Amino acid sequence: MWKIVVDGQLIGRAGLDRSALADAPLLSYALAPAMRGRGYASEAVMVILAWAFGATHVEAIMAIIRPANAMSIAVARRVGMTLHSRTDEHNLFFVKHTHK
Repeated sequence: MWKIVVDGQLIGRAGLDRSALADAPLLSYALAPAMRGRGYASEAVMVILAWAFGATHVEAIMAIIRPANAMSIAVARRVGMTLHSRTDEHNLFFVKHTHK
């Protein structure tokens, strides 16, 4: 997990983790409420995706997002993730594949 810092202030975190729910690494990100909607999450996620696809051997990265979390869904779509599946009314799975 990486810290998201702006002007010396910790405003959030973002990173990748393994989960039994997915075959690919899971992307997660969170920002302080006052810092949302400013592009920081999208910027952090783009850096993480570039690192993961460039420095590791992963072929896909997934994110699990609640349907009510419109801002997080917007971040996922903005960075090129697409809806992969829905497990139930609580989780949407988004995926981003390498461009081989």
